[in-house]
Amino acid sequence: MRFLPTSNSKKIILIVVFILGAFISINLARVVFLNIENENRLSQRRNEVLGLEEEVGDLENQLEYYRSNEFLEKEARDKLQMVKPNETIIVIPEEIQKEIQKEADEANNQTQEQKVDTDNNLEQWVQLFFGENNHQWNFRFDF
Repeated sequence: MRFLPTSNSKKIILIVVFILGAFISINLARVVFLNIENENRLSQRRNEVLGLEEEVGDLENQLEYYRSNEFLEKEARDKLQMVKPNETIIVIPEEIQKEIQKEADEANNQTQEQKVDTDNNLEQWVQLFFGENNHQWNFRFDF
């Protein structure tokens, strides 16, 4: 005798297939989400590794410098006050150094103020487009 599904058995089979499909879909979505999270973590770790490799390179360069004769000479000059043969040290007092720096700063500020005062807006645009030292274009705008 042939098995003919009844309407109840069709419903049960349909419900079971639907539940299995939902279970498979949920698990598949969860696996995809976990893969995306793992890829993000892996990308972050790769970036960290690149940063650390760069830092290691910098530290190796710094170590190489500290082992060099250049560093040794600099430290001997700065900390031990040593000089090379036939070399003369000139010590400038700190007060005079401050005065010289102050005068240099003032002179620099004055030249910057003079330049800003003498150039009007249109001249500044012309200098921007044609260059400051371009003698081919001599414009003077007096308004």
